[in-house]
Amino acid sequence: MLEKGGTYPETNELFVQVLKGMDVPPSARVVGIDPVDGLREAAEELGEWVEKGEVRSLILVTPPWRARRTYRVFKNLLDEKEVEVMMAPSRYSDFQAHTWWKHGRYKGMVIVEYQKLLYDAVSGIW
Repeated sequence: MLEKGGTYPETNELFVQVLKGMDVPPSARVVGIDPVDGLREAAEELGEWVEKGEVRSLILVTPPWRARRTYRVFKNLLDEKEVEVMMAPSRYSDFQAHTWWKHGRYKGMVIVEYQKLLYDAVSGIW
């Protein structure tokens, strides 16, 4: 497709389309231009926007299995800034916290998240 002049939408472009479809006004959406390499980098980038006064509150939407770590990383890195951090695990997931180990799809994801939680704790991220 690229050879014919077409492009694939980037993740942030798809996200903006979803927000538009939900009638979220442009003034209420902030989408980064440059991709980031993880939660810590995303929180640091948002911290810069907070310092400029561009963001006063934010809702973090993430897959349920990643919600705890996402909240901890963002809350820790933005804690001293004047911003309200709220967590909203996506409800559009069939992930069930009480039975994740019964589903092959989630076994690996949850185990990796626990490893990352442990790494974050040991490295002092939260």
